[in-house]
Amino acid sequence: MDEYPHDLTAQGYIEHKASRMAEEGLGERAVAWLRSGGEGLVAVVLDGLRQIQDGCGFSEEQPLTGIGISGFHRMMAILGFRCRQQSLCSMSEEGMLDRMVMQHKVTEMVARMYNLVERPLPQRE
Repeated sequence: MDEYPHDLTAQGYIEHKASRMAEEGLGERAVAWLRSGGEGLVAVVLDGLRQIQDGCGFSEEQPLTGIGISGFHRMMAILGFRCRQQSLCSMSEEGMLDRMVMQHKVTEMVARMYNLVERPLPQRE
């Protein structure tokens, strides 16, 4: 039995909140916090929110892509979730497919999320 079963209510909440943020933008505090994490993180998180809005991130077949590890965790923190479990689903030429069990910080509802972390391109000298 799964210790953290996926809750469709949590998925709906994430989709709704991500859609709202993707359309209306992030608040000033969220933008300031993201900017403290590095160049381009605001754009990465907005891209992740748009992917969720399009139905990505809840299955191995349609994972989030291009947002990396930091972008994923920062985006989920803005949505009010923290990681409870993380596991590697698979590795391929494309990269690593991570499965995260995310739990809401207040309500404790749980969602399984999938994030494809692309392999870095070889550095040219």
